[in-house]
Formats: sequence, structure tokens, C-alpha cells
Amino acid sequence: MSLSVALHVVVFLALLLAWPDEPVPAAVPPAAIVATLVSRPSSAAAEQAAPQAQPVAKPVAPVTPPKPQQKPNPKPRPLAEPRPAPTPPPSPEASTTDAPTASSTTATTMEATTPAAGAVDAVSAAPAGPVMVQFPYAYLARISRTITWRLNYPAYSRQFGEEGRAIVRITLQRDGTILDAVVVRPTGHHYLDAEARNVILRIARFPPVPEHIQPMQSQFIIDQPITFRRG
Repeated sequence: MSLSVALHVVVFLALLLAWPDEPVPAAVPPAAIVATLVSRPSSAAAEQAAPQAQPVAKPVAPVTPPKPQQKPNPKPRPLAEPRPAPTPPPSPEASTTDAPTASSTTATTMEATTPAAGAVDAVSAAPAGPVMVQFPYAYLARISRTITWRLNYPAYSRQFGEEGRAIVRITLQRDGTILDAVVVRPTGHHYLDAEARNVILRIARFPPVPEHIQPMQSQFIIDQPITFRRG
């Protein structure tokens, strides 16, 4: 068995040694590159050879004839108005006769427009409307005491605990007579505001205004506060 294997190996080696070598192809020389120089034509020959460019004709704008100028129409002249005939000057006799009449008319107008001295004094002495003045503290205290004595606390307001302070504007004459009473700052409760006005109307008359306060004034205004507070 080992002998047959050794024979096969020997035969295989012999075949390899006896195998002819393939010839190596010879190297092919590279092809030669040939360059040819071409002479450049001169500029003069190039200009002759190039075609000459023909000039392009420019378009001509159409000529517009000028418009004829219109002359303005002349404005019509206004017709001359006829002048009035001159008035003849008055005669000396007429002017002398009219002079007393004009002076008498002027005097009458001045007498009608100028008030008499007695009328001016009457106008200045006439009392104006009711005014608000600074009254003495003693006089205002008497008014407050009078209101407190006559004031009634409404039962509804007392039951529901309503309180407040109202200001009543009182208009009175110099002798103390009350002409009007208006609540200018209410308490916010209907029954209290109504009583604040009604108590003034029930009193009807306050003490007379002192004589040294605005002697020429006949009517006065007082803003009297009235407070409702449960005791």
C-alpha cells in the first residue's frame, strides 16, 4: 500500500517537471505621438476674411405738426352805469329852519334814554334774591335748638335702626318766616329725609335775622344739618 502511494507521487512530480513553459509575449512598444504646429494668421488677414458688418438704419420719429394756439375770447366790457344827477345844495333858508327841529329831537332822545336819579337809587336799593351769608354762632344755635325740640324720630326708622345726617337748605325772610325747605344732602333713608324737611315746615318761623347782617337784604339761605341718632 505505501509502495503504490510512493509511485503515484513520483509520477506526478515527473509530469510537472516535463510540462513545457509557455512563452512570455514580448512587450509592445508604445505608439508615437506626432504634434504639428499651425501658423496663426495675421490680424490683417483675419480682418479681410471676416465679413464686414452693415450699418443698421435708425428709425426716424414721425414729425407731429404743432397745434394752432387758440386766442382767448375777449371778455365783454360792462356797460357804464348812468351817473345820478347831482343833488342841488339846500338853500340857506331851509337849513336855518331845520336846525331847531334836529336839536329838539336830540334833546328828546337823551331825556328818554337817561334814567332819572330817583330811579337809579331805587334800582340799587332794591333787594336781590335770597343769599347765603355768614350768620353768628348764637343765631345758628337758636335755630338748632328749635329744630331739636320739634324733631320726631320716625317709628319705622327707629324700629329698623336707621340713622343718618341730612342737610336741609332753608329759605327765610328777615323776620324769620320760612319760605321753603329742600333736602340737598339726604341720609339715604326715605323716612329720615322726609322728617328732616317736614320739621322745618312745621316750625314755620325762626327768630328774626339780626339787623346788622345785610341790612338791605330781605331773604336769606341757611344750610342746616339735622342728625338722626338713636339714644
